[in-house]
Amino acid sequence: MKIKIVAALLTCIISPFTCVPGTNKTCENRICAVLEAQQADGGAYCTDAVIYVERGGEKFTVAPSHDSGYEPSLVLADFTGDGLNDVYYNIQSGGSGAFSYSCIYDFSGPQPEIIFDSDEIENEYTAQYQDGYKVKVTNGERIFYIDLSGRSGEYLDGLYSDGKLIRPVTADVSAVNTATPVYIRSGTFDLSVMRRITGLYNADLLGYVQEFCKYENGEFTVYFSAVCVV
Repeated sequence: MKIKIVAALLTCIISPFTCVPGTNKTCENRICAVLEAQQADGGAYCTDAVIYVERGGEKFTVAPSHDSGYEPSLVLADFTGDGLNDVYYNIQSGGSGAFSYSCIYDFSGPQPEIIFDSDEIENEYTAQYQDGYKVKVTNGERIFYIDLSGRSGEYLDGLYSDGKLIRPVTADVSAVNTATPVYIRSGTFDLSVMRRITGLYNADLLGYVQEFCKYENGEFTVYFSAVCVV
């Protein structure tokens, strides 16, 4: 069964460059986007996702590198600040870690350009258990600590003796878990990028690294980061 998803519009004020999905009005630089995918009858898994975009009288077809997964979605939002909505695509992997793939297409030029791809974002975070019932999360000069003192005695006894680590233990900071549009600055959208922090095993979730990124000088750069403890 083929499904069709019209891109959701993220904007506080509909500008002259906005095309409201569902209308047949077109003008130069307006963006409309529709995603089509195959879905098994009665199932949630989708395959062969394709994005169809119209900008004024021009039409484009984009095949995402990740075209299979769960709950594919499209969003129209201006990330670059040029007054033209970009196309944000997301599809969930369906795994236990709730990972999803995201990318953003810029249609301001003669051909679509990928300005964000969650697969291409480097992971510069490391995490290590420390004496004193804590985990140290590091990225360059940025350092965060996660307090483990509230964990069960059974959990801590396998790691510590009188507050000292029995042996060196490494925690893990994942690649991009999710990347979600957020409205921070007037007229444009930023990205909230989340990474999972796990301890002794994948289900041992300690928290998340959250980064807020804005598009400037041709790329997304981090301007704020924090560790969210679960």
